[in-house]
This record gives sequence, structure tokens and C-alpha cells, in this order.
Amino acid sequence: MVAELCRLQEEGLHVPELLNHDTGHPIKVRIRLERLLADTDARTITAGFPSHSSKGQFCPWCTIDYDEWVGAMLEGEEAPSRDADRHRRKSLSALPEAVPRLRPSEIESLRREEAACLSALYKIPGWSSLHNAPVDVMHNLDLGLCKHFWVQTLVDGKLLDRAGLHVCKEVLQATTYPIGVTRISPDLGHTSGGTPTAAGWSVLSQYIMPVLIASAWTGLLLTSAHKTFHTAKVRMVKQGLADGVATEPTPASTSVASTSATVTRSTSTPTPVSTAASPNPERARKRKQKDKGKEKEKEPEFIKSVSLVVMLEAALVLASACRIAHSRVIDEPQMEVLQTSLKTFVTINATEIGPLWVPYNFHIALHIADQVRRHGPAWTYWSYPQERSYGLMKRIKTNRRRGGELEHTMQTRSEDKHRIMALLESTPITPLSRVLRESILTGTDTDRLGQHPHRSPEVGMG
Repeated sequence: MVAELCRLQEEGLHVPELLNHDTGHPIKVRIRLERLLADTDARTITAGFPSHSSKGQFCPWCTIDYDEWVGAMLEGEEAPSRDADRHRRKSLSALPEAVPRLRPSEIESLRREEAACLSALYKIPGWSSLHNAPVDVMHNLDLGLCKHFWVQTLVDGKLLDRAGLHVCKEVLQATTYPIGVTRISPDLGHTSGGTPTAAGWSVLSQYIMPVLIASAWTGLLLTSAHKTFHTAKVRMVKQGLADGVATEPTPASTSVASTSATVTRSTSTPTPVSTAASPNPERARKRKQKDKGKEKEKEPEFIKSVSLVVMLEAALVLASACRIAHSRVIDEPQMEVLQTSLKTFVTINATEIGPLWVPYNFHIALHIADQVRRHGPAWTYWSYPQERSYGLMKRIKTNRRRGGELEHTMQTRSEDKHRIMALLESTPITPLSRVLRESILTGTDTDRLGQHPHRSPEVGMG
């Protein structure tokens, strides 16, 4: 694929359907890879960036370290931007065909110190992963920060209990939506409610989430109350045990206070049960094994009291950031508000819960404003059009055969045809290549069911 992109950029491709008005000759079209649009995992692998769990310098765009970025942000420190040319040289040196070939330890050092990994895209002339692989707002904000805040912080963190979710359900049932706006399931937050799409998370975070949170905490917000945040994530538990704010694992049968347990053991003696006297010894044995299985140790938890007023503020600044990021036109003052809102959201999560609670995506979001300045509004390069096209393809009746493989078949067939045609055009003209070319064009014209052979749109070419 990279070799074809290089050829299309350097040599171009003659398109017989497009003729020059002055000369009448076919126009040569050159194609250049403009941007790489992908989620975090696909972007890091393809563009030569370190993994989100990488230690050392983990950010593609700045030189901040993995263990220092939260503290630096809280202190107002700005990390220097990474040099695009240097990142290109380092990534090219990590390729297997590079001379001299680097040892595994040297490649690991590149990843930790330069945030550079091997990427075949750097073989394309003029390609820069730092400039041409921006953060996708759909994956980073809507499916990243918004989903993480609602699911892991509010629901799984038990800041929204069953009564609060019931209030949220009533609010969602009474909500009316304009035409074309994705509706949110009233069972949001329940197991039966499923999970919204990316567009659903976008609508939820921009407009509805602050209303749901304020409605669920109405009485508590008036008194500036606090609630206890819970999580069983291993790294949070380890940090909590070190700080003395995590609960130690205790058997379920001894969940009461230790003093009462001591009194119970000293004042009561268990009466042995005779299996012979039991009318059904087998049932008694199974019941005993079942009760024994219930006495498993509870998993340790990280717990911390958080201010509900501050968490509502986090929802409000996140809504502000999402609305600006989804705007069709953004000016510089709005850009500053976007950056400030994202920093405030990350700061609240880091201070109220803990620095370890803010993952990789939280730092990547802080680079959205700079990339909007470079590439324009986020809607010009996000992944929503592709996701919506996939959704439309799923609704087509003919695409429901064999679990939706029709789309993949059509796309693969189109790619194979163009790949073979490109190969034939790059080979010398021989009787064999001429026969193959004519047979492919003839077969294509036959498949188009009488349509014009050069004006029928190809399916699946994104």
C-alpha cells in the first residue's frame, strides 16, 4: 500500500475519463496522503507513535514524560513541542531495512526517549506523522473522555446510585429531541440500556449529561455534600494502599466490625450438624459447600470522598469543550476556551480522585486545540462520516446476508481490481498484459449491467 501511494504521488495516474479541455489528452492525477484518521491504538501503530501504556516519553507531540505530565499540568508547566524532522529521522532509523540496523535495545531507547517507533508511512516523501496524524475528536472526546467520565467515574464509581439513575431515566424519558439528533436510551447507566453510539455520547456530553447529574444530585448539591468514589482498578488500589485510603480485602462473612465478631466468637459455640440425623445428607453437604464458596474475600477497593459540586463543574466544562470542538467555525477566543475547559476537566479528575485516574486520552485531548489551528475545525477530519456510512450499509437489506459481508466483498473486489490495473500499467506492453487488461475491462463493463463503462461509481472506495 505504501509503495502504491509513493508511485501515485511521484508518477501519478492517467485517467482516461478526465480530458484536458485544451489538448484533449487524458489528465494525469497525482494523489498525496493528506491525513491519517484513526483511533488511538490504530494511530499509534500506524504512525510510529509509542503505545498509550508506554513509559518514558509517551506523547507524540510534546516531550513530557509518562509519570510527570499530570504534575506538570497542575503546576502550569508547558512541555516543549516535538520536532517533526527529528521524529521522522528517528522513525526511519527503526525500520528493519535501515542501515545500520538497530538492536532491540536501541529501538526501545528510541521509543522511551524520542517517542519514535518504526512506521512505513515515513517512506512516503514529505510525510510527517506529527503533522498528518491528528487526534480524532470522535474517538478522543466522545468515545474517550465523555464515556470514561459517565461510565467509569459516575456509574462504576458509585457516584450515581440506583436512585440517581432512576431520576436520570425519568429525565431522559421526558426529553424531546430535534429531528436528526441521536436519541439517548432512558436506560442509560443500567445493564439493559446498552451503550450509546459515538453520536449518542456526543449529544449526551454536550447537552444532557450536566442536566442528568444535577437532577440526580439536587438535594445533595444544595448542601455541598460529598460522596464516596469507589474503584477496584489495580493501579488505583496500589496507590490507595500506599496512601492509606484503600480497603483491605476482608471475607464476606466478617464484613461487620471486628469487635462484634470477637464477641460472637467468644460467647457462642457453633453446634455441629450430624449428617446422619439429616433427612438428606447429600443436600446438606451441597449447601455447606455453597455457603463455603460464598466466604470468598472481597476485592480491595480504592475509595475517596469527592465533592459533588466540583464533579458537576467537571461535567459543565466537558460540555463546553465538546460543544466548541464540534463547532463548524472556531475562532481564536473559542480555541482558548476549549484548551482551558479541557485543562480544567483533567485537573478536577486528577485532584478530586487522583493523578492515576486520568489516562492517556486525557493528555492527548490537550493537543486538540493546536491541531485545530493547523488543520481547521475538527469536523473536517473526524471519523463520523465513515461511521455513519457503516451504519447505513448495515440497514441495506442485501448487506444482511452472511452477517454483513457484502460490504467487505464489494470493497475487496474494488481494491483488487485497481491493484491489478496499477500493476499492469507499470509493466511493459506485451501481448499478455494487453489481453489481461482487455479481459478486466470487459468483465467490468459486463458487471455494470448496461451502465456507462466509465461513469459508474465504484463502491467501497473511501
